Amino acid sequence: MKKKLLFLSLCLSSLFAAAQPSVSNGTVAFTPGNLVIYRFGDESTNKAGLLPAFIDEFTPSGELVRSIPLPTVPNGDNRRFMGGLMGQLRGDLISLSADGRYLTVIGLDGPRNGTAYASYPKVIARISGNGEVNTSTSIPTVSIGNTGRNVVTKDGTGFYTTGGAGQVRYVPFGFNAGVADANLATPPLVGGTNSGFALSIFNDKLYFAEHTSGASSNLAGVIGTLGTELPTPTEDMNPVAAFNALPLPNLTMPNQFVLLDRDGDKAPDLLYVIEIPAANTNSVIRKYSYEGVDGVFAWQDLGSFSHAKLKDGKGITARLSGQDAQIFVNTAPAAGKPTIVRINDPIYSMMANDAYTVHNEGDDPVDFNTSRLVKTILYASLQYKFNEATDGSTVNFRGIALAPTPFSLTSASKETEKSSFSVYLPENNRMQLSVPSEVASNNALVLVRDMTGRVLFQQEVKLAKGENLLQLRPFHLINGVYIVSVVTGKEVRSLKIAK
Repeated sequence: MKKKLLFLSLCLSSLFAAAQPSVSNGTVAFTPGNLVIYRFGDESTNKAGLLPAFIDEFTPSGELVRSIPLPTVPNGDNRRFMGGLMGQLRGDLISLSADGRYLTVIGLDGPRNGTAYASYPKVIARISGNGEVNTSTSIPTVSIGNTGRNVVTKDGTGFYTTGGAGQVRYVPFGFNAGVADANLATPPLVGGTNSGFALSIFNDKLYFAEHTSGASSNLAGVIGTLGTELPTPTEDMNPVAAFNALPLPNLTMPNQFVLLDRDGDKAPDLLYVIEIPAANTNSVIRKYSYEGVDGVFAWQDLGSFSHAKLKDGKGITARLSGQDAQIFVNTAPAAGKPTIVRINDPIYSMMANDAYTVHNEGDDPVDFNTSRLVKTILYASLQYKFNEATDGSTVNFRGIALAPTPFSLTSASKETEKSSFSVYLPENNRMQLSVPSEVASNNALVLVRDMTGRVLFQQEVKLAKGENLLQLRPFHLINGVYIVSVVTGKEVRSLKIAK
């Protein structure tokens, strides 16, 4: 009987050990094509006040890869970084930098379970594609509010922040490093009219979701642009950058949003935004396309999507993959047990000549209401069982983003030697890959990157055991040198090509 109990205990210990991400304490590079969660909470059932925060990496199919703990004690200029309110409806979003090399998120420098939010400095965490965490940048509460909502960056050298008390401010990297809490300087004001919900940078332009002044609901807002370029002021801008609202029909309560470029002209022509009606309700994702009607271009409403799996949806990210947009949403219920939901939305139509075409004037629209391929890929109740007593209710997912690109790519010669696949580029923007695989995989990923590491094209593929011939169409690749990678689990095989 004792042997049986011992065997059962060992089995349970193995189960709990496997049902949580492995901790990464060093600088380990992210895997291209993966995603990240900004998580609050650990095994403790005390969820009051400030909580430890983590950056968790996972695959597009929902497999947890590893966890990066954000610092809970100061170290030199790097401040302590704690997560904010567990059940807060807005805020705590994570973003990928415009150049694809950094993650940014805002937290607080205060004690665990602390509740004096106004007195704690607000800390910007910058996480590189190589896994390095820096928390040397901080701002006072007056600049952003009791808890920040969003921080974005072009290239990691400066940040744009927004929150309940702010508008939009520019914060240089290392701002207030080594400065005592009582002496924190206020960063320069960029613009905006009201408190903000979320930010995004696209082609050197700042986009901003802000509260609508005087609205009956404190969730109401609009999305627009701030100025015509990215400002880096050293003092408050005067006049401040003008806010120009995008005419997005039927949008009422925006939170985070994603801008995509389907035709390669470096201008956004596809927008997904998650709306948050109220706590404990199904969130709504709206889809907009920049299209021409009778020669006049404007943002067109292509429908909205809501589902029970999107209950308490909060953060959103997306990417183009073949003929679909892959959308990822994190839920954040106040009681914990969050999830990650994936939606595949078709955005291209297949023509008779096997060529994809974007939705332009004269095409039938690909209405979001008809896409609906929805799948929950990660359940905290299954993946975050820290011990026998926990069931995922001690954690919450506050934001989601695409994983950043590591700074250095493997040298071309080594990549070629290790690639074990070949690439052929015939006419008409086609790409043919011959990929051997020792095992079958339903979630392999093909990436095309430029030599800076920026992802230009990606598509999920299925690999059978043996040799695989893949026919892809990476749109709008100009003549140049690229890195083609095949990602299967944690293995990345890469090859340098020239077009």
